[in-house]
Amino acid sequence: MEAVNPGSSALPTRPKDLDSTSSALQNGSNAHIIGITADERGTGKLPSPITSPPYWVQSHQRSFSNISVESFSNGGITLQDNTDGTDSKNEACWAKSVHIEGYVIVNASRTNIGAFVVWNIMVETLRGGVMRVRKRYSEFDDLRHKLIQTFPYSEGALPPIPPKSVISKFRPQFLEHRRAGLQYFLNIKIGQILEGKLANYLVSASIARNVWTATPSKSQNQKAVIKVAPLYRLNNERNVLQHFRGKPHIRQLLDVTEDPPSMVLKHLDDNLLSVSSSKALEGMDVKFVAKRVLEALQALHEDGYTHTGNPDAEKKFRDKINRSIDIKPDNILVNLSKGPLRFSDVELADLGDVCRIAPEEYLRIGESGPHMGAAIFRSPEAMLHLRWGPSTDIWSFGATLISLIWGLHYHIFKPDPKHAGFDDDDFLIHILIRQLATFGPVPASYATLIADDDDSRWDVLGNAIQFIQEYNMIKPFALAKDKCLTEEDKELFLKVMKIDPRDRPTAGELLRDQWFEGVP
Repeated sequence: MEAVNPGSSALPTRPKDLDSTSSALQNGSNAHIIGITADERGTGKLPSPITSPPYWVQSHQRSFSNISVESFSNGGITLQDNTDGTDSKNEACWAKSVHIEGYVIVNASRTNIGAFVVWNIMVETLRGGVMRVRKRYSEFDDLRHKLIQTFPYSEGALPPIPPKSVISKFRPQFLEHRRAGLQYFLNIKIGQILEGKLANYLVSASIARNVWTATPSKSQNQKAVIKVAPLYRLNNERNVLQHFRGKPHIRQLLDVTEDPPSMVLKHLDDNLLSVSSSKALEGMDVKFVAKRVLEALQALHEDGYTHTGNPDAEKKFRDKINRSIDIKPDNILVNLSKGPLRFSDVELADLGDVCRIAPEEYLRIGESGPHMGAAIFRSPEAMLHLRWGPSTDIWSFGATLISLIWGLHYHIFKPDPKHAGFDDDDFLIHILIRQLATFGPVPASYATLIADDDDSRWDVLGNAIQFIQEYNMIKPFALAKDKCLTEEDKELFLKVMKIDPRDRPTAGELLRDQWFEGVP
């Protein structure tokens, strides 16, 4: 197969002539390219090679490592259960549930100037009584602000207040969305008792946004995890977990609650982002983890599921999809071991973002795919917003494994801060640049992945290659040397990290690789 060196200005030949792209790159006539002057080269930050296309706009609502972290440090604060006993003052401080029933628009004139919305709230007390109160949006905002002022470390655990809108603020659809967001804000608090189908759960600590530990009423010595999410994601993950009930290395669903809607999940000691940040994994520990993650992926892929997805973005495809999984260190949970190996159990978590892509839709020319997963673990085809499938999980698996081998928060595709920071619009394209510079060249077969007239994506690839060449960024992984990286490790990664997704092995093929010989 013909290949193109990232350092050259050539691109894979496509059925239509690419000279226009190449000449545009050379003479600067392409409107997407930002000119680089000698003065700019002397500054600390390099200009972007391209204005990011619309499908690369990211919201930055998540950081690299806080998505599914389900571990926390033991501190000096203890939890006292004040819900039992006869102290009437204590009972008055606790609510069994809070519901936002609806709203009233007050002082609505023809122009709606000066009008506002009041939310009708029902509070159910522990004794079963009901209180009804009315609150404006500003009072929710004030409550959140005061909670953060009083408890500064609680901000990460408090759901955001839904945003304002000048244009839509009295439209029914917007108000229903706001009602759901405010209800979400009120859903779960520490000390609350949730009623599940199999047991009750005392919420004991927040360990991530919208994730808590809880103690089941039937077993005071065990822990469970309570997770809430937007309803479509919650239902999606619950359905997937029910489908894979009892399957090894997939974190199990234990119970559900209805008020508020949540999942009760198996609790594990820590996640791999946390444990690898404090100490890099040894060779056999890496293989132990890799084998179990691949076994989970094999089970998912064989049933038509992939772990990397975005079900909200895929609503219009729901009737014809296979499913995809967000592979990254903080979505791999572990139980620690006292034996020769560091871990006794490894499980894949966070299946809320799975989405379906039918086999006939996978890598279909002219079709766009949704954004998915953490950007630094995202595959090149997903970066280009192409339709993707199981092989995208394999790329994310490889990127995760590289991070685990080096540990200490190392991410091979994380852009240099002088090129782009996490909040910069060009952050995503610089991830793609590092992918091509490390695991390139771009194979000629890419001409069959992108439509002939898809100038936006061809320009992205061409400009990325030009940037790599201009700043001498080629760093082939095949030449990498480090005391933590063996030649066998390198061979495995070079099989996995293929730019063309069709060249990557399946999870089952990787499990048969000699790299896993002797792994328990």
